[in-house]
Amino acid sequence: MAVFDLIEEEPDRPLAVTGPRRHPLLPEVPSVGELGYTCTGSTSWDSVMALAGTPAPVIQRLSAVAREAIANPTVIRRMVEVQRG
Repeated sequence: MAVFDLIEEEPDRPLAVTGPRRHPLLPEVPSVGELGYTCTGSTSWDSVMALAGTPAPVIQRLSAVAREAIANPTVIRRMVEVQRG
């Protein structure tokens, strides 16, 4: 489930997206720049999450795979490309 799906389901609503312009998947949510704040340049937030009570071996494997991915030059290059738009 993507964060965009959670936004649709939860009673909470996003107040703003970071970055200089609105996110294409959240066109109704203003950017911090539109709200008059100086944009810090942060345009993405990535995370890996698991439910409370997930067995420790699963968490350890998930953590290891995530660390491996973010150390991979191809993944780093792609994340930079996505960040720049």
